[in-house]
Parts: sequence; C-alpha cells; structure tokens
Amino acid sequence: MLNILQMRKSISIQEESYWKLMELKAKLRAETWDDLIEKIYEMVLKDEQGE
Repeated sequence: MLNILQMRKSISIQEESYWKLMELKAKLRAETWDDLIEKIYEMVLKDEQGE
C-alpha cells in the first residue's frame, strides 16, 4: 500500500536559487526543508489575509 504522506518530490533549480533558499532557511531558523515551506506558506497566507 502506498503511503502518500511519505512521498517525496524533487525539483530542479538554478544554483543561485538554491543558495537563496539556504539563506532563507537559516534566517527563518527552519531545521528542514519542510519546516521552511511551512514557514513561508504561513507568512504568505498571513500577508494575503492582512490586505
């Protein structure tokens, strides 16, 4: 049986974008890539709701 929650995806990005993401990850104190995505997602949604 396939467990959808554990499926991982890969994306290709340019090296400059990778280092920008690494900088965001450090500044937002995200321990994992999943943590970084959650933090960015919450920030964007909060910003949209405040408009």
